[in-house]
Amino acid sequence: MASRPEGIRAFGRAFRDDDTSREDVERFPGPVYLVLGGLSNPAHYGEIAKRLRAVFRDVELEVFEERHHFDPPHRVEPERLARSLRALWSRADG
Repeated sequence: MASRPEGIRAFGRAFRDDDTSREDVERFPGPVYLVLGGLSNPAHYGEIAKRLRAVFRDVELEVFEERHHFDPPHRVEPERLARSLRALWSRADG
């Protein structure tokens, strides 16, 4: 926790200094993988998914029904997440 303030400042600097345009983002060939916890706020995270789908051409959304953003899939279901990522990467390479 002692390093959290510096990490937050680093994120702020990165966002401030980044010159990536929306057009740059829209040209990203994808795919984009979005993981949602089914126990997280569906309105908030559903809106994020909706916005991503409006920008990126290829968004794959996977909902881990029993997970929450404080209980993320990579910690609790790493095998399932790894299978999903491998499938996505395989599709991206093809």
